[in-house]
Amino acid sequence: MATSTQTTAQMWCEPGYCKNRGTCTVVNAAFKCTCPDGYIGDQCQDQDHHTIIVVVCVVVVVLLLIGAVVFSIWWCKKQAKKPPPPDHDRDHVGPPETMEMEAKGYI
Repeated sequence: MATSTQTTAQMWCEPGYCKNRGTCTVVNAAFKCTCPDGYIGDQCQDQDHHTIIVVVCVVVVVLLLIGAVVFSIWWCKKQAKKPPPPDHDRDHVGPPETMEMEAKGYI
């Protein structure tokens, strides 16, 4: 019985009553629009900005995470390729002044 009511109801709805591809039905002798995702209102006339904000935030967070992962991989590879700093005083134990004198050939 609900199917026949909905079929009859759709014939009573004026074309274009529901905006933005909404589906019109008659429920309890009143027009009712079922809105597609992203639209709200009695006739689907308003955009649901909450959905847009959530989608934008999720996209931004995902892009930031991808960027952080890519940067981390790049940084680790860069550090792995970097040669270790030279160990000038490996064989020398003493104050820096003595090391300079050794380098100049005084000692």
